[in-house]
Amino acid sequence: ATEPEAEIPDEPYPEGKERARWHIEAAMRTHARVFGEPPRGVWPAEGGVSSETLALFAACGFQWAATGEAVLNHSLGAAARAAAGASPLYAPWRVDTPQGAMALVFRDDRLSDKIGFEYQHWDQGEAVRDLVRELEAIHARMQGHPAPLVALILDGENAWSYYPEGGALFLRGLYRALAEHPKLKMTTIGGYLDFHPPEQKLERLVPGSWVFGTFSTWIGHPAKTEAWRRLIRAKRALDRAWPRLTPKAQEAALEALAICEGSDWTWWLAEHNPDDTVQDFDAL
Repeated sequence: ATEPEAEIPDEPYPEGKERARWHIEAAMRTHARVFGEPPRGVWPAEGGVSSETLALFAACGFQWAATGEAVLNHSLGAAARAAAGASPLYAPWRVDTPQGAMALVFRDDRLSDKIGFEYQHWDQGEAVRDLVRELEAIHARMQGHPAPLVALILDGENAWSYYPEGGALFLRGLYRALAEHPKLKMTTIGGYLDFHPPEQKLERLVPGSWVFGTFSTWIGHPAKTEAWRRLIRAKRALDRAWPRLTPKAQEAALEALAICEGSDWTWWLAEHNPDDTVQDFDAL
């Protein structure tokens, strides 16, 4: 594990695996309702993955998952990653699970973070040109590697609220530049994997997320640990009361539980986040 010394509650979350599967299946139903077909792949919250998580995804029918570059670095080890150069990042990997194989794709953290945190401050035309230059440089470095894949992934939509015109100028310019480029091709991860399935196997997957390659965004801080303890107590109280609840009350309680189980709650509870927002989540 990436954080063996992290403080966590003494007892596990009740029926944690079953609740995780409930959330995955609920998300799949929402995707099918909105887009007219089930999802083929998944970027979990903050790209958080583990071997157990990938097994759940495979059991639910996902073909691929994506996570952060730091997870790849931890999984390969520093020496192997340095010796391999850029090539491991720009290709999918196969991870075998008891429920079947999954393709795992790793986010280019530097370029994705440029989109998430830097380009909003640039002239939008120059931002597009800079990103295209970055992609051209990767293409040049990857000569001899068939169809390298650069995964540009943002964890949420909030970056666009800081862009001119909500990101429309940047995105229109970027899509136009890529559509007209003779060497760069836009694709989805699923579309890419249709023609380029993983050729290399990841023998060891170190659990983590795109944030430092760890789960520190949710665990380890005293406030986060206390939040987990409270959630465990709430889940046990609901389990005890469940047989006495009416169907309508059960539905309402399940919705409230699902909201509390979402990653946002413990994500916010730490000193580095704004006090007013932390207080809102603390009040929950």
